[in-house]
Amino acid sequence: MRISFDPQIFSLQAYGGVARYFHETAMRVAALVDTRVSVLAFAHINPYLQAAPHDVVIGRRIPALPGPLLPFLAIANQLLARAWLARNPADLVHETYYSRAPTAPAGTPMVLTVFDMIHEKFPAYAPRTKRIVAWKRAAIGRADHLICISENTQRDLLDVYDIPRSRTSVVKLGFSLQSGAGAAAPAAEPYLLYVGKRGGYKDFTTLLEALALRPALTRDFLLVCFGDAPFSGGELALMRKLGLPSERVRHVAGDDAQLAACYRHATLFVYPSRYEGFGLPPLEAMALGCPVVCSNAASLPEVVGDAARMFEAGDAGSLRAVMDSVLGSPDLAARLRSTGLIRAASFSWDACARQTHAVYARVLGTGA
Repeated sequence: MRISFDPQIFSLQAYGGVARYFHETAMRVAALVDTRVSVLAFAHINPYLQAAPHDVVIGRRIPALPGPLLPFLAIANQLLARAWLARNPADLVHETYYSRAPTAPAGTPMVLTVFDMIHEKFPAYAPRTKRIVAWKRAAIGRADHLICISENTQRDLLDVYDIPRSRTSVVKLGFSLQSGAGAAAPAAEPYLLYVGKRGGYKDFTTLLEALALRPALTRDFLLVCFGDAPFSGGELALMRKLGLPSERVRHVAGDDAQLAACYRHATLFVYPSRYEGFGLPPLEAMALGCPVVCSNAASLPEVVGDAARMFEAGDAGSLRAVMDSVLGSPDLAARLRSTGLIRAASFSWDACARQTHAVYARVLGTGA
């Protein structure tokens, strides 16, 4: 079985969940019996591929480019991929993002992974909605099979697009964040942890509002926010308006080891997102022994199961009450830690790769 991954995401994303997913999946599929994988990443910006075998990755990493140039890099790489595939036919091509034009030659089966329906269901929260929806519609229309990363994404996909369920499969993600044992905690005093982007549907505002409802929380705990850009003027203004002391809310950034240390040392991880195609941060938190509080929105209940405490999405009072319940009960926090470790162990990139390979086999008519 000869599988090629197209270059799109590795041209567009240096770090990020989608690029990590394709890297982890491709490397593990390549290790399976009777399978040859080619990641077509001719001039890529993605560091995840640095350690990949040279016979798997076709291409090399180049210095980071300014954001406006990345679409042109993606187009150039896609043209190179079409030429490469014309000379080196694949049995199947897995497209790594949404594009109007196919990468695979006519007649070559194509699989597409659908991560979420945020642009279709919540266009106010998503950038470049019209363009991306048009690209996604074209890619979905030509795909022989669609992999959805959660049952919620599958439901949303079938709700939005007129396609048969038989063209879809659910393959859940794994995680690869290590313990971060060598990295220091981001603060010497107890802290609550928030990870990732903060705008739009991520609903960082509701977390700030919940903290403002109980001033003792920010007296007893810092709020540490890992990743994304430093706080914007609008975020700082909102903190002032809510009476939250800005010195009790800290932005930190770093590599995976530092992120893992943030999880390991946090008193509580809080994830208020209103929509997720999957939701890796709660899974990472559980795997590193951090109690989790998250909203009850979209895919999050199927990721955390009974290993987290959930609140009504967008409801600051509900979030404040759930944080109080965990922070006020050492027994509950300990139970969430232990059940979280068990829950996280049921997700792995190896399982993701095996199930993805099974999808390829079905598309090619060689599997059940």
